[in-house]
Amino acid sequence: MKVKFSIIIPCYNRSEMISDTVESVLNQDYTNFELILVDDGSTDNTLQILQNLSENDKRIRVIEQVNSERGAARNNGWKNAIGEWVCFLDSDDLMLPNHLSTLSSAIECHKEINLFATYYDFLEGGKIQASPMKRYKEERYAYPLLLTGNPFACNITIRNFSPETIPFREERNLSSMEDWIFLFSNMWAQDLFLIGKCTIHMREHELRSMRNHDLITTRRMQALDYILTHFSLTRQEKKLLKGYSNYFCGIHYYLDQKRFKALRSLLYSMKHLGVKKEILKLLIKIIIGRKTTLRIKDVLYPEAT
Repeated sequence: MKVKFSIIIPCYNRSEMISDTVESVLNQDYTNFELILVDDGSTDNTLQILQNLSENDKRIRVIEQVNSERGAARNNGWKNAIGEWVCFLDSDDLMLPNHLSTLSSAIECHKEINLFATYYDFLEGGKIQASPMKRYKEERYAYPLLLTGNPFACNITIRNFSPETIPFREERNLSSMEDWIFLFSNMWAQDLFLIGKCTIHMREHELRSMRNHDLITTRRMQALDYILTHFSLTRQEKKLLKGYSNYFCGIHYYLDQKRFKALRSLLYSMKHLGVKKEILKLLIKIIIGRKTTLRIKDVLYPEAT
């Protein structure tokens, strides 16, 4: 029997989390899969944990590589994948038991589609918080959805051995944004089908790359330059791309309590997008300051803290 799914997980220094992530894959109610764990030059004992896990389940393969970032690790796993479909999962996230069965059902219903994604929720401290992904209906989407950013994260499943697919960028300066560029490249000429079921939990923790505000804002603008250079966008599409990229940076500068940079990014965003509700809300928060905003939130919503 052909392997239906190849699940690829890049790993770097995830010794405290990777066992739970692997267990969530092994607990799938759809069992025709292989699991490829790519150790990206970990300096802790992650590799040893991966090797121990592979000894206990023949569906697991471990690949070692010199540290090259996630894009290269995902591509390395992809080159070794034998499944009809390739599923990408981050090493700190969890598959719910119905992830693969949900994908399999959708694939049977939409045989012409090469790209699939599902809803995901955030998990922090045992509490589940809905992601903004759920504002989008179950249907087909093309690349314009990505002009405001990447709502999908990297919970993507793609048809293997298809000549239309484009691998991840491997440049280090695009790391953390390689999934956005990957989707932009692959949705440029084909649609992605979004399945309206939550099948992934993304664990929130201090080491997530999205919490490194300086790094993530720099990478976002570098990814913006890449997309503007490599894709023939309309004038309006460029305005959306620039406007929401600056809005994204404004949020992260605000969270990092860098009010001047946050305000400057927001002004650039308004230049391209005009005055929007979300921009005005962020402007008020910047003027008040993050510390004061949090104190007000503590008073109004003490149960949330």
